[in-house]
Amino acid sequence: MWDWPIWDALNLPWVSKYPKTLEAYAERFGADIYEMANELIDRGKVDVLSFEDYLHQRYALLAIERTWDPRTIT
Repeated sequence: MWDWPIWDALNLPWVSKYPKTLEAYAERFGADIYEMANELIDRGKVDVLSFEDYLHQRYALLAIERTWDPRTIT
């Protein structure tokens, strides 16, 4: 019964042009795509972490733990 607003929203012109697959997203934006946070941290060479809510802090802390080098502190 309430599916029509979602359907209408997904058919907006700017949304319909948005990539629908990981491969299409990578090609459109010229970025590597990682399905899991661990892949990003291990292969993505993380320089900066930015997160907007509490749920993402776990991944930020994991990245810091895996990539932090105390010798870089000045």
